Amino acid sequence: MVYQVLTVTIAPGKQEGAREWIKKMAQYQKEHYGLDIQIVEPLSGAIDRYMWVERHSSFAEWERQDKTFWSDPGAMAVLKEGEGLFTGEAHSSFLRDVDLSA
Repeated sequence: MVYQVLTVTIAPGKQEGAREWIKKMAQYQKEHYGLDIQIVEPLSGAIDRYMWVERHSSFAEWERQDKTFWSDPGAMAVLKEGEGLFTGEAHSSFLRDVDLSA
């Protein structure tokens, strides 16, 4: 499995709008791409952050989905709705499962 984790920081005073937008984008991706997005937040430290976690069977699958997302006018419209809700850019990390059974 390959995981993409996007970390975003919510702009001051935008908590409610950010939560609604995250929910809308996650629902869009589930309906259009079959992705089951998980949203997590820190229990301590910077509590104004959310992490968006996508799970893919392979990096190639992620690449296909990413290309489809960026060429989808509906996704771009939802993405535009999120402008001003977050500070800076999202930080993206890629992770993979580690098999320790050997």
